[in-house]
Amino acid sequence: MNEVKLKAKEIWGYGVGALGQNIIFATVAGFLLLFYTDYAGISAAAVGTLFLVARIWDAIDDPLQGYICDRTRTKWGRFRPWILMATILGSVISVSLFVMPNLSPTGKIIYIYITYILYGIIYSFYDIPYWSLIPTMTEDSQERTRITLPPRLMALFGGMIGGVATLPLVKVLGGGNDNRGFLIVAIIFSIIYVITGLIGFFSTKERVSPPKKEHEKFVDSVFVIVKNVPLLLLFVATVGTTVAGAFRGAMAVYYFKYVVGNDVMVSMFVLSFIPLTLVAMLLTPVIAKKMGKKNTLIFAMAFMTITYGISYFIPGSMATLYILINVLAGFGNGVFVIVATSMFADTVEYAEWKIGKRSESIIFAMVTFVAKLSNSVGGAVVAFGLAAIGYVPNIEQSAKTLSGINQLMSIWPALIGLLSIIAILFYTLTEKKYSEIMVELQERRKSQGQAG
Repeated sequence: MNEVKLKAKEIWGYGVGALGQNIIFATVAGFLLLFYTDYAGISAAAVGTLFLVARIWDAIDDPLQGYICDRTRTKWGRFRPWILMATILGSVISVSLFVMPNLSPTGKIIYIYITYILYGIIYSFYDIPYWSLIPTMTEDSQERTRITLPPRLMALFGGMIGGVATLPLVKVLGGGNDNRGFLIVAIIFSIIYVITGLIGFFSTKERVSPPKKEHEKFVDSVFVIVKNVPLLLLFVATVGTTVAGAFRGAMAVYYFKYVVGNDVMVSMFVLSFIPLTLVAMLLTPVIAKKMGKKNTLIFAMAFMTITYGISYFIPGSMATLYILINVLAGFGNGVFVIVATSMFADTVEYAEWKIGKRSESIIFAMVTFVAKLSNSVGGAVVAFGLAAIGYVPNIEQSAKTLSGINQLMSIWPALIGLLSIIAILFYTLTEKKYSEIMVELQERRKSQGQAG
């Protein structure tokens, strides 16, 4: 077994690679819907349809990209070349999202379909190889949890920058022209994306490689997903949990703009999530070692679900209390993102043991798909929900609409979180089971002349 103990320089260099990408991701997740509806003049229903269509495409595209990455062979490894390529292209396409040419209504729809779907494709060509690096760096399950911490911390800071700084920077840099402000912010964030992506590329090394797969078909690789029960359960649970968070992320600016009456407070709301998230991330390796990964994940999801439900009963006039409740939700989120990523990495060896196929990229394509699916489904349902409750941009909303916004921020995320907890109760890949699998795999590899 390749149980390499990695140096801090490599671990943190790898982690920096998540910073710029997540600044962009948070900006897109938190403000693209608003940009489309309130600034580009596109209907909420049309945007919701776009988000769903893009995710239908991703359901095919992401596993295919994982298949391609698994079969890449270069002097830099299987995954790092894709990170380099996607860093450059991703910065360009991210800027294009916040450019709205002077087109007809139909022309605008065509433009956002092209740019948003391209964004999703390039995002996958960065994200899938990036997270696929974890199981190639070491096979030590506890070490993987340690590796996961820096990129998740950087993702947290990236999300904080994108969520907190975007709107104030738009106001300042736009000088009264928010469309121009969004464009300038997108350019600045994309430059950061390039710099941090290059740091991640040059800092890492791939150590664990499977035999070359010359004749395996794409449909064979798909079995890594469909026959991997722990992976499927983890997928369902993480989709539900992140969709719940995406509900709140997409609705936050509407909630504070119309229910509270101060849209700039959304920055305080996003920022409030950070302190306990950071504390929880630092504590998660210790918590998971003591409680086990499965129990730790259930604890994290339950913590967030309860806080979402409580927030429903807080009126808009008590915005400070509402934000304080969100502080508590951050603790559950911090634990969740660390332990869930580590659990995904463990399913790589499960697939190798169960069906004789090791495919990091196919499995981590699921992680990438979770992120994109969750935010897009969350955004799409919010968009359809806004249409259903009678939302009209930039006017005083009716009591019915304000009540609907509150429900989309609280009740619906809580219900989805509850379903996610039920799914993970059936997860069986505990630390004990993983250790037994690794012993058997080591013997199998030796007998086949393929020692890890």
